[in-house]
Amino acid sequence: MAPSALPEWRESSVEGTQASRAGRASRELTRVLLPSRAQLCGFGYFLDLVWAQIGGLIGGQIQQELGIADNRIGDLSTCFSAGLTVGAFFWGLAVDIIGRRWAFNLTVRLSFSCSSR
Repeated sequence: MAPSALPEWRESSVEGTQASRAGRASRELTRVLLPSRAQLCGFGYFLDLVWAQIGGLIGGQIQQELGIADNRIGDLSTCFSAGLTVGAFFWGLAVDIIGRRWAFNLTVRLSFSCSSR
């Protein structure tokens, strides 16, 4: 029996099986590639801890570069933490008001303009 002579319901069931296989494959690929919510929360917590470590690691170098006295090194850590707090509060509100894409683009432009000489 030639493929064109198959009943119509058989052709549609074959196509449906192929679509079902493609759907399962895409779901499996999505499951493997996309992290779970627990992984995302853990990664966010990890980044928060890394910021604290970065502040501690570069504090001595900043003190030398800017000539900060030893009795004022605590002020440097306080300013670092206050800056992170104010930034998180401001950008959290900005994302709600202007949207995620605009807020991200503004942070990139602000970082670029402050870092280029």
